[in-house]
Amino acid sequence: MRRSVQHHPVFISYARNVSRAHAEALHHALALNGVGAFLDTEDIREGETWPKRLAEALLAARVVVLFAEDGYFDRVSCWREFQAALAPYQATQHPDALGGIVVARPVGSALGMEALPPALRSIQWPRADDVPGLVERVRSVLAVWQESFGARLDALGALQSRTALQLVEELAPEPPHPLDGQIPQYPLQLAPSLGRTFVGRADELWRMDLVLRARDPHPAPRTVALHGGGGTGKTRLALEYLHRHGRHFSGGVFWIDADASSERLEEQLHGVLRALRPEVPPLAQMRKEQRSVSDALAQALRAVPPGKPILYIVDNLPEPEGAQRPRPLQDWCPGVGRVSLLVTSRLRPATSGVTVQPVEPLHPEPAMLMLRHDHAVSALEDEDWMRITRWVGHLPLAIELLNRAIHLGGLTPEELLQKAMHERPARELDRQMDALRDQVEPDALRGVTEAFALSYERLPERARTAARLVARLGPEPIPLMLLEALGPEVAAQDLRTALVTRAFVSKVPGREVPLFGRMHRLLADFLLEQSSDPDGELRHVGHAVHNAVTPEDCRNTSMWPVLQAWFPHAEVVHESLRQRGSPVEIRLEVRLGLLMCLFLVEQGALEQGKQVCMNVLERGTAFLGPHDPDVLPVVNCLAVVHEHLGETGVAMEHLQRLLAVSRRVRGNNHPETLTVMGNLASTLMTVGLTEEALALKEEVVQHWLAIQGPEEPETLAAMNNLAVALAGVGENERALAMHEDVCRISLKILGPDDSETHLAMLNLAQCRLSMGKVDEAKHVLDGLLARLERSHSDLHPTKLSVRSALAEILARQGDIAGARGHTEAILRFSSQALGADHPETLGSLGNLADLFALEGDWQGSRRLKQQRLELCRERYGEGHRETFSATLDLVETLKMSGLPKDALELLGHHLEALLRLRGEDFPGTLTTMALMAQHSRAMGLLSQARRWSERSLAGWGRIVGPEHFQTTAAAWEHFQLLVQLGEVEASQAILEHHLKWMHWRPAESLHPIQQEIQNWLFEEGLFSRTAPKPEEEPSSVPLDALEDILAAPVFEAPKAGIQLYFLGDPIEPGVAYAQIRSFLLGKLLTRGIRKGEAVARLERRPKVYRVEFDLRQGNDAEAIGTLTIPHDGLPPKDFESKLKAARITTLEDPNVFVMTKRV
Repeated sequence: MRRSVQHHPVFISYARNVSRAHAEALHHALALNGVGAFLDTEDIREGETWPKRLAEALLAARVVVLFAEDGYFDRVSCWREFQAALAPYQATQHPDALGGIVVARPVGSALGMEALPPALRSIQWPRADDVPGLVERVRSVLAVWQESFGARLDALGALQSRTALQLVEELAPEPPHPLDGQIPQYPLQLAPSLGRTFVGRADELWRMDLVLRARDPHPAPRTVALHGGGGTGKTRLALEYLHRHGRHFSGGVFWIDADASSERLEEQLHGVLRALRPEVPPLAQMRKEQRSVSDALAQALRAVPPGKPILYIVDNLPEPEGAQRPRPLQDWCPGVGRVSLLVTSRLRPATSGVTVQPVEPLHPEPAMLMLRHDHAVSALEDEDWMRITRWVGHLPLAIELLNRAIHLGGLTPEELLQKAMHERPARELDRQMDALRDQVEPDALRGVTEAFALSYERLPERARTAARLVARLGPEPIPLMLLEALGPEVAAQDLRTALVTRAFVSKVPGREVPLFGRMHRLLADFLLEQSSDPDGELRHVGHAVHNAVTPEDCRNTSMWPVLQAWFPHAEVVHESLRQRGSPVEIRLEVRLGLLMCLFLVEQGALEQGKQVCMNVLERGTAFLGPHDPDVLPVVNCLAVVHEHLGETGVAMEHLQRLLAVSRRVRGNNHPETLTVMGNLASTLMTVGLTEEALALKEEVVQHWLAIQGPEEPETLAAMNNLAVALAGVGENERALAMHEDVCRISLKILGPDDSETHLAMLNLAQCRLSMGKVDEAKHVLDGLLARLERSHSDLHPTKLSVRSALAEILARQGDIAGARGHTEAILRFSSQALGADHPETLGSLGNLADLFALEGDWQGSRRLKQQRLELCRERYGEGHRETFSATLDLVETLKMSGLPKDALELLGHHLEALLRLRGEDFPGTLTTMALMAQHSRAMGLLSQARRWSERSLAGWGRIVGPEHFQTTAAAWEHFQLLVQLGEVEASQAILEHHLKWMHWRPAESLHPIQQEIQNWLFEEGLFSRTAPKPEEEPSSVPLDALEDILAAPVFEAPKAGIQLYFLGDPIEPGVAYAQIRSFLLGKLLTRGIRKGEAVARLERRPKVYRVEFDLRQGNDAEAIGTLTIPHDGLPPKDFESKLKAARITTLEDPNVFVMTKRV
C-alpha cells in the first residue's frame, strides 16, 4: 500500500502511566545517535489526526520497541500496537517475522513477558532502564531489517495487504466497552456498536474525544456538532463514540432524539431526569402540576459534581422551516455549558462556543472495507471494490444496503461491479433525483439513487408495498401496535423479516413498548416517490394510524407508553394529510387531529393540545363547515382545553356556541349535545354561576333518564356529577339522596366489583363524612376497602383515596394507631407509585407527622417534617409556597416540642434564602419577617422583633396597600410590640395611620382578621362607636383609562402570578375597553339575552354600580379596586347582596368608571 507520510524507522510502544520516563529517555538517546524514533508525545502536534497518524507510523516503522512493563498489556491501545507488530508473524507463523521487534524487559515484575510469543520470551532483552543497551539492540536490528512492517504485509499478497489496511482502521479507535452499571444512562438500550466493522472514522472519534474529554488540568464541558448531509453516518459516529468512550463519563451518558415532537422531547428529557434522580414523579404528574421538566433537568445537571463528567448526545437536530431561525440548543439540552455535548445535524450550527466537525462520506479504502465486510473472498481486486464505492459516493447508508444485498445473496459482487462499470441508466429513477439532491454530493446523486433502487428492485412486490407504507410514518421507532394496524400489507411476518434483513428498517429494542424498528429518513424520502398511487397509500396509512387508538386509550394511563410511541407517527401522517387537502383527506385529518388533541390534553400538554385543536378546527371549518359532525367535537375539545388552562371565559363562549349549534343540528337528546351541556355546566360552576350550572346538570340528568333510563352508565355518571355539585353548594340532603341512588343502581347493574361502583361508594362515603355522619361513612369505606383488597393493587388511586378517608375518620374518633396504619400505607404506596417528592406523597408525609405529634412523639414528628421540608426544597426550591408551608410546619413543631431557638434559627435561614431568591417585596418574605418578629418577641428579643416587624409592615403596605388584611395584621402586631416597649407616641402613630380607617367600616365588609382587630379596638376604647364618620370620596377614572391602571407598577409582575378577575372570570392585565365590553356582552348572552338587546343594554348607562374586581397574587389575596358595570346590564341574582358585602354605593353618572382605592 502506498504511504503518503514520511515516518521514523523506529516506533516506541509503551504505557504512559508506567514507562513514560524510560520511553522518553530512549527517544532522546536514539536521536543523539542519529536514529529517528516515533514517540506519541513528541511526534504528534495538537490538531493532527492522531489515530491515523499513530497507525500509519507503526506500519511505516522498521523496528518496534515494546516496553513490556507491568500494565502494558492491560491498556487497549498498547495491546493493539502489540498486535500490529505481530501481524507479519501471525500471517506466516515464521519466527523470522519477529525480527523487527525489540523488547524492553520490565525493571520489576516480569509478569508482562508472559504475553509475548515464546520466540520473544526466550531472548535476554535489555531492561527498560538500560538505555545504552536498548539503543545498541535497535541499531543492530535496523541494520538487518530494511522493510517496514507495512511493506512486509504488502509482500505477503492481496489478503495480507487487506490486513495492513485493516490494521490502520482497527488500531486507531478505542474498542467498544460496556458502560458501568453505576453510570446513569438514558435510554437504557441503544443500537449496538459495529465493532470491527466500524471503519474510516478513527480520526473523527479522536477529534471528538479531544474536545469532549479535554485533558487540561481544569477542563470545562465542551460542545461538538457533527455536521453533514443525510446518510453520511453522523448518528452512527455519535453512537460509536458513546460505546467506545462513554465509560469515561461517570456522571451519566444520555441520548436525545432531537427531531421529535415537543411531547416526545419532553418525555426524553424526563427520562434523563429520572436517570439522574429516580425519585422524580411521573411525567403526567409533572404536567398536571405544570412543572417544567426542562428546568428540573437543568437543576439536576447543575447538581452533578464537576468530577463526574456527563456525555449528553442530541441526535438529528432538526432544520428550521423556511425563514425561521434555528432553535437554541438549550431546548434539547438544558445543561449546555454543564455537560460535554455532542450534537448531530444536517444544518451547520451557528452558535458560538460549538466545535463544528464535518462528517463527510467515507474515504475510498474504509468504504471498501465496509462494503466487503463478512463476505467470502471474491475475485474482485481492491480497485474493483473501490470503483463500486465511488459509484455510490462512498455514502455509508448506500454502502450498508449494498453490503446487505451481497450478504443475503441477492446480488453478487461481480453483478454489482458490472452495474458500476456501465453506469446503468436510471430509467424512472431520474425523476427521483430531486428527492435527494439537497442531501448528497452532486456527483454522487445518481449512484446513491441507484443504490436505493437496487435494493428496492430486489424486494418482492409485496415487500415493496410494505416499504412504501412504512416510509409514510415518521423516523421514530415504530411500535408494533401501529405496524399491526397497517394490516397484512405490512405486518405479515415474511414482510417484516424482509424489511429488517435487507436494511430497509433498523431494529430498535423496546423496553416498555414492543417496537418494530425505524427507517432512515433518506431512504424514506426515496421510497415515498416510488408509488403509483400516493393518495391511496396515504389514506391506508392514515386510517391505520387513526384506528390504532381510541379516545378511551387516551384516558387509560396504562396505554400511555404505547401512545407516546404512536404520537410522532400520528404527527407526520397528519401533516401529510394536511398537505393533500382533498375532501377525503380533510375528514381523516380532522379525526386524527382530534385524537391527537385528546391525548395531549390527557397528558397535560395543554398549550400544545390547544394549538393542534385550533389548527384542526380552522381546517375543518374551512373545508367541511362549522356544523359538520366531525368538526363539532373539535370545538368541544378546544373548550375543554381552555377550561383546563383557566381561560373560562373563552371556554364558555365556545361551549355556548357549540351547545346552540348542537341543539339545532343534533337535537337536545343527542349524546354529543349532552356532553357539551355537561362541560358548559362545569365551566359555569368554576366561575361561580352555580344556579345556571346546577340547572344544566339537572337538564343533562333528565335527558339521559328520558333516553336510556336510570340504569345506564351515562345516566349514572350524570347523576354522580350533579350530586357532587349539589354537595359543593351545601345542598347536602339532595346530594346524599342522589349518591345513594347512584350507589344502589351501580351495585344492581354493574355489580360490586366494577370500578364505577367503587367510585360511587367512595363519593357516598365522602358525602356522609362531610355531613358529620362519621359512623355511616366508615361503614361504607370499610366494606369498600375489604373489596378492593381482593381485586385491586395497593397503588390504585381509588384504594388510596379510601385509605385516606378512613385515616381521617379514625383520627376524628381518637384511634391514632389505626389512622397511622392507613397513613403509613398510603405513604408507602404513593412513594412507590408516584415518587418520594410527589405532592400526594408529601401530603401523606405531613399527615403522618401530625399523627406522631398527636401520640406525643415529637421527635418522630420532627424527623418526618424535616424530611418533608428537604424534599420540598429539592422539588420546588426555597421560594415556593409548598416549601414555605413545610418550613412553617416544622417551625411550629419545634416550638411545641420545646425548641424555640431551633425554630427561630430555621426561620432565619429560610428568610435569608427568600431575600436572596425573591427579594423583600415577595409575600412569603414578608410573612416570614412577621413570624421572625413574633418568635423573637416571644423569646424576649424585642429589638430584633421591632426590626422585622417594621420591615414587614412597610413591605405589605407597598405591595397590597394600607387596607389589605395582611397590612392590617402587620400593623396590629407592630402596634402591640410598641405598646410592650412603652413607646406611646410611636404606637399612636401606627393606630392613626394604619388602623384608624377601620373605625367606621361595617364589620361584615372586613376580612375576619380585621374584624377581630376592630372588635378589640372597640372593646379597649381605642375606637369610639359614637364618633361621626368623615366624608371620603373614592378616586375614579374613565373606563378607557383602565389599561393605564393595569399598567401601573402594582401590575408589573405578571410572571409572579398576578391575575385580574371579574365575577370569578379572568381578565388579562392590559385589557382595553373593547375587550371588557365584549366580556360583559358574553355575560348577558349567557343569561339568554338576545345579542341585539344585550348590545342596547350596554349602551344605556343612566345608573352604574361599582363592582369590585379582584387583583390576586395567590388564592388568598384581597381586591384592591372596583370596576363599574351598568345597572341594567342584568347582574346575577345575588348582585345586591354582593354589593352590600363589598360596601358598594350607587353613582348617578352617564359614564362608566373604574373606581380605585387608595394604595
